[in-house]
Amino acid sequence: MGENRLSVSIGLTADDGPYRLMTTFRRTGEGVGTAVWFAVDADTMYVKTGSQSGKVKRIAANPRVTVAPCTLRGKPRGPATDAVARVVTDPAEEARAERALSGKYGITRPLVLGYLHRRGVEELYVAIEADAPARPEAG
Repeated sequence: MGENRLSVSIGLTADDGPYRLMTTFRRTGEGVGTAVWFAVDADTMYVKTGSQSGKVKRIAANPRVTVAPCTLRGKPRGPATDAVARVVTDPAEEARAERALSGKYGITRPLVLGYLHRRGVEELYVAIEADAPARPEAG
């Protein structure tokens, strides 16, 4: 994983750990954090989640998210960073996301996904990118 804007901004290193706390925001502004498996490809962090999950609905209403290193149970292990999330719809990008996630988690991932698929959970990919820096006001 090379140095890129996203890696630098969310503190990814060679030992980046398996989980990130992804916080999405309700219409009221209240944050809802979820520990997620993630992988980075270029300047994009990918997660896979249920298509009917609350986080997907919240991202559709408000793409602003925060990302922080965390434990399996979602306890933050470092500072949160602002980012922007979107649902991936391009098949080529879905393939990139799948390769990145499969490469990172290996055999563990198909075991967990098999359980979800037996339960009938439909999934999709979410792309998370570093929040664009604020533009200076025109003078």
